[in-house]
Amino acid sequence: MRTHRIAVVAAAALALAGCAASEASIDYVPPSISAAPTAAPGATITVTGAEFIADRRDKVRYDVFGREHPKDRSHPAEDIEVVLVVGEVRTTLTTVDASADGTWAATVVVPTTTPPGKATLEADADGLAVPASTSLTLEATSGEAS
Repeated sequence: MRTHRIAVVAAAALALAGCAASEASIDYVPPSISAAPTAAPGATITVTGAEFIADRRDKVRYDVFGREHPKDRSHPAEDIEVVLVVGEVRTTLTTVDASADGTWAATVVVPTTTPPGKATLEADADGLAVPASTSLTLEATSGEAS
């Protein structure tokens, strides 16, 4: 009888130890940005971002009561640089902070000296696994040849 009681106590202790450090997978969604697909030099455009959560992990640990482990909490990204990339030229257009849900919006002006053609808008911040980007076609202004 005593051996049975020790086995039950040992099994319960092992079960509780497993609960204290349990992990659950969550789906990782990378950050993304969007803007109008075309713009002209000198134009004002709105760039929006989503999923800008810094230090996001693909595993979340829970304590024995089912609460998320405090050290694993992610936070909204700060000092997100929005950059216009044309060829080898990188121009920072603005810096923003994400809201609590990881979203942000910024109104920026395409520099008037930007040549027409293909470009990329990028957004990145410390703590992000990967930067976000989207394509942008810069149109010629009136009087300019493409």
